Amino acid sequence: MLQIVSVRTDIQRRGLYAGQRQLLIEFALSNIASSLSGVEGNTGEGQAYEPEELLLAVKDEAKRKGEVICLTGGEPLLQINELLPLLESMPLPLYLETNATLPDRLPEIQPYVSLFGLKYTPDYQKEFLESLALLQKEETFVLLPIAKDTQLAAVESLAKLLSVIRRDLPVVIEPAAAVKNALALQTVALRYLQNVRVVPALRI
Repeated sequence: MLQIVSVRTDIQRRGLYAGQRQLLIEFALSNIASSLSGVEGNTGEGQAYEPEELLLAVKDEAKRKGEVICLTGGEPLLQINELLPLLESMPLPLYLETNATLPDRLPEIQPYVSLFGLKYTPDYQKEFLESLALLQKEETFVLLPIAKDTQLAAVESLAKLLSVIRRDLPVVIEPAAAVKNALALQTVALRYLQNVRVVPALRI
C-alpha cells in the first residue's frame, strides 16, 4: 500500500519549474520536518492506495493536461519499494522532488525519472552532496530555501561545494517573505555558479 495525500493537477509553486502546470502526486510520510511541495498540508499517514488504484487515479488525472508528473511530499523515496513497479506505466515524464537525504535509494528510481529537484537542508549536507554526485549527469536543479537569518557566508560555502560538482548546475534561491537581501545572496552564489535564480514560492 502507498500512503498518498493527494493526486491532483495544480500549478507548481516552487523551484525551477514554478508556474508550470503539473500532475502532483503528493506522498505522505517524511523523514525530516519539511514539506517539498511548499503547500501547508498533511504529511502524516495520508490515504492508503493499492498500487493499481494509484495508477488508475494518475491516468485519469493525466487527462487534465499536466506537463509532467511531479512526485512530491513528504518524501517519495520513503515509499520507493511500492512505487517502483508503477513507474514504467506512468503516462507523463516524471519529476522527482526530494529532500536529498536518502542517496542510497536514488539509483533505483533514477532510470525512470526525467527531472530531479534536490532541496538543500544544512543538517543533511553529506547526504545532499552524495545525492547530487549521483545525479550530476541528469537534468537536476538545487532548491535552496533561505530564511531571514541565513548568512551570506553559508550561501557562499555551499556555492563553492556545488561548483566542484557542476558549475552549470541550476540553483534556485527561494527566499522567505522576510528576506531582504536576495540580490546579495544571488551575487555571492554567482561567483562560483553559472545559473542562479531567485524564485520565491508562489502563494496561489
